[in-house]
Amino acid sequence: MIIVWYSLTLWLCSILSSEPITLLPSASDSPVYIHERLLSSVSPSLSAPYQREWKESKSRVYKFLKDDDGFDVTKDLLICFVRWAYIGDYSTEIV
Repeated sequence: MIIVWYSLTLWLCSILSSEPITLLPSASDSPVYIHERLLSSVSPSLSAPYQREWKESKSRVYKFLKDDDGFDVTKDLLICFVRWAYIGDYSTEIV
């Protein structure tokens, strides 16, 4: 039990000591934040720009764009995603 707790503590400290990433919805500039290591663990494709020499790696800001079908990534959607990443719950009741 102590080993599991210790491993979990190390993992949590690793995440919380990483730099924050700013996620911007496609239809606004209202930011949502997530730690880089957590983003990497739940979404390798979203963390890819921060692993390479892209403009996002310097600004630490990822701006979502409206897709070809007109789908917007809203702030509420990003809040649900970040909530799920941190605590494993993506309930929309809080938003």
